[in-house]
Amino acid sequence: MPYFERKPWLESVQEVAKAEPPDAVIVMGENESGIGDIARDVLSAEMRPQYALDGPYRCRQTLAPGQSGSITLEVSADSAGSALTLDLSPSDLRSRSGAIIPANKIEVWPGQVTIAPGTSARFVVEILVPLQTEPGIYTGRVIGSGPEPLSFLIEVEVGRPKS
Repeated sequence: MPYFERKPWLESVQEVAKAEPPDAVIVMGENESGIGDIARDVLSAEMRPQYALDGPYRCRQTLAPGQSGSITLEVSADSAGSALTLDLSPSDLRSRSGAIIPANKIEVWPGQVTIAPGTSARFVVEILVPLQTEPGIYTGRVIGSGPEPLSFLIEVEVGRPKS
């Protein structure tokens, strides 16, 4: 008698209901900052559809601390749609051990791309590895904010310091 019963994967998947926005109302006093507005913006962004494009996109060479490398990405717009404008920004890159290459060491240029229908645009992700960075594989995202948010998974390998 077998210890388990093999079932097709699709039968075991349960549909998860879409998250509903909270019912709580945030009331701000006159001396408070716009934290309520920020919270509402974050919640509304999380409720919109987001698309993660295939990846991860990797830096071709292993970088030593103090070195920089780049990843070039190209995005195409559907020929039947309208022009697409994306504001591009990086996240921190993290290794499995929890080490971080902070977002302020990553530059995306141009920082904004507008793609006409049926055309494409390229942008470059430049990563500067800080001197104290531990060896490992670091993963993060480049976020394309716009009417249809996009997310690009990027990865860089950091090797031992060059002597």
